[in-house]
Amino acid sequence: MALRMICGFILFFSGLAVSQQGSQPLIVGVNAWPPWIIQKPTGDWHGIAIDTLRLIATCSEIPMQIRDLPNAKRMRQEWGTKINAEAAVSPSWRQDQKQSSVYTESIFSTQDIILARKGTLSLGRSPSDFYGQTLGIIRGYFYPEGFSDAISENKIAVSESSPDTLLPKLLRGRVKGIFINRDEASYLFNTIVLNPADEFHPVYLFKEVQLHIRLHKSKQDLLPRLNQAISQLKASGIIHNIKRYYTSQSKQQSYLELSKCPITLDSRA
Repeated sequence: MALRMICGFILFFSGLAVSQQGSQPLIVGVNAWPPWIIQKPTGDWHGIAIDTLRLIATCSEIPMQIRDLPNAKRMRQEWGTKINAEAAVSPSWRQDQKQSSVYTESIFSTQDIILARKGTLSLGRSPSDFYGQTLGIIRGYFYPEGFSDAISENKIAVSESSPDTLLPKLLRGRVKGIFINRDEASYLFNTIVLNPADEFHPVYLFKEVQLHIRLHKSKQDLLPRLNQAISQLKASGIIHNIKRYYTSQSKQQSYLELSKCPITLDSRA
């Protein structure tokens, strides 16, 4: 009898622990990257990645909280301790934390470019085409396809910036070109910058990358549920509509109620 009671208590508390673990929220680390991650004047967060993640979390019935981090360095330092998720990430950007990271299926694709005022830089096919030029970069970012190596070897001069001061440097002529995300450039020209976008053009195109939700490996049990929501939301066209809302010149007043799931997930996932 005593043995049955002990076993019963063990099973009860084991089940309670599993339930509590399952109800723990995803702590999503963010720093501003418009139009993917945008902070409103009120302090609230929105944007392509945040709105999509909120909808995925709603459909998956997984609670989430957002933690504001000022830069990529803090993101690395707090990974696995104070944060356990990140929105809109390419695995190639987080190679130093490969062992502690797992990823959902792809949600978006995007592309970085080198943007310049027309007539100032020629089209390039490799880093060597930009030797001796001064380009604007984001402090702490890695630039693939040989550019970070060329920068570290001082073959390309750089002016380091925060995300909100990068484009203004180009507009004022302080740098010849800037490394910027193509969707970010479209958003800034459509919503903030007064200079006509047709005065500028890409002079280098990086390879397209797939963007995922990154989870700490301690949360990998959530992948099937998240992936099911992602797959169905993509198939429905809803995720495409969210991205279009932020990147098109004319916006609808509202595109979706993020607190309600517009799809039905298989309860077995």
